[in-house]
Amino acid sequence: MSYELVRGMNDVLPGEVGRWRLVEEAIRDVARRYNYREIRFPIVEQTELFTRGIGEATEVVTKQMFTFPDQKGRSLTLRPEGTASAARAYLSHGLQTTAPFQKWFYLGPMFRYEKPQKGRYRQFHQYGIEALGSLDPSLDVEVIAFAWTLMTDLGLGGLSLRLNSIGCAEDREAYQGELRAHFAGSIGSMCADCQRRYEDNPLRILDCKEAGCRPFIETAPGPADHLCEECAAHFAAVRELLDRLELLLLELPRGSRPSDTETRSRPAARAATTAVFHLNSFFAKYIVHLLSTATRDSPSRIATGIRDADQDRATDNPSHRQHRPRSVTPIIPGV
Repeated sequence: MSYELVRGMNDVLPGEVGRWRLVEEAIRDVARRYNYREIRFPIVEQTELFTRGIGEATEVVTKQMFTFPDQKGRSLTLRPEGTASAARAYLSHGLQTTAPFQKWFYLGPMFRYEKPQKGRYRQFHQYGIEALGSLDPSLDVEVIAFAWTLMTDLGLGGLSLRLNSIGCAEDREAYQGELRAHFAGSIGSMCADCQRRYEDNPLRILDCKEAGCRPFIETAPGPADHLCEECAAHFAAVRELLDRLELLLLELPRGSRPSDTETRSRPAARAATTAVFHLNSFFAKYIVHLLSTATRDSPSRIATGIRDADQDRATDNPSHRQHRPRSVTPIIPGV
């Protein structure tokens, strides 16, 4: 009998662990400086948590979840992301009444049933940060600053920030109506996936990469054009605070999809090394497989750190990281 890996899974051998620890320690270091505390939640949750929390019409729920019944017939799912579990922990422990303002980070394996590709596995590792209990726009900016700091510490250059906002639940519903109206005359000429999404979740149409669909998508209205007065003020405050930090803020191109599950500001920070971070006021993720994009000749700090990790792995000594912590004050004082 031959023993083979389950398709889409991956071993991390001892000679590679130093590279992973380099990134994980950088995440924990930035979290400490921004006063985000670590939370650990189960790998397995009730399926309903994700179908309701992420949305029944999303690609994650309809195509990508590892779902199975337990011995009593209850439907369980390997976590595909962390936000739903964090929200469940927040509510199930009554923190909304005893300690409503929480700043958490997590790091660990997630699972999605996707077609395996280079650098993409069905078990992947992700970090997230969750800021719960406040709608202060400065907290949105703090989350962005957290990720920017982490990428800078890891030596990722050429960073820019593209910002979007879906607004509140009412704004989201109105925007979905605008999208349906926009695509109504052309949906018959678009692909089968777009036609299905038109009824279930028109926001997902914006993800389509089919050449025949892109011309209709690129002329779609943007969500920030349909914000209520309160959400527009929130979005303006976020932009003003970002200007004070002097981050390179670029316009988000039309046809860019806002988040399926979050509200208010949703930035996407991009690094020239092709690692992509999707962020918002409740969720920021970092796929550790970006290590595969750092080459031996890369001038970046992360590649230099990887070489040091290779040299240190015999003694398992992570102390030779090239970057050092710098003083960072959380944007919201006293938290």
